[in-house]
Amino acid sequence: MFIVGLFAGVTLEYFLDVKLMNDYERENGILRGKVIQQNEELKRYKSGNAPQVIEIHDKRASNPDNLFQPF
Repeated sequence: MFIVGLFAGVTLEYFLDVKLMNDYERENGILRGKVIQQNEELKRYKSGNAPQVIEIHDKRASNPDNLFQPF
């Protein structure tokens, strides 16, 4: 009885591990795709096609008395 239970436990654990490994491989493929996509965006950024950075300076914040005056 002990041998049958041991064999059943080992077999069950094997099939659970196979399913877990398949899940890890699928997740790894998804993450690998994201890394490749980010590398392509980084190459595009370095090649000079970077988005333009616009800075907005809020001069009202320095003087709270004139919050409703135009810039």
